[in-house]
Amino acid sequence: MTIDKEKIIVQEAVRNVCDLFGIDPYTSISEGTLILGLRPHKAKEVIRRLGDKGIPRAWWGRSWIRGRGCVSSKTERRMN
Repeated sequence: MTIDKEKIIVQEAVRNVCDLFGIDPYTSISEGTLILGLRPHKAKEVIRRLGDKGIPRAWWGRSWIRGRGCVSSKTERRMN
């Protein structure tokens, strides 16, 4: 899996609370967060439909059946 952390939506209120308590928002999950694993040919339609409903959404990564585990696209470092 490759993740572009800059594209993951972290709402301002969540970021503020995480900053206040020294919590990494990427290692915790906030209420209302949904992560979907979709086939590429279906993903664009799902993202469009979520947007049509006013739901914040982002395409932030890609996964493979075989690979190096989870890697940040920004740092190319393995993420736990």
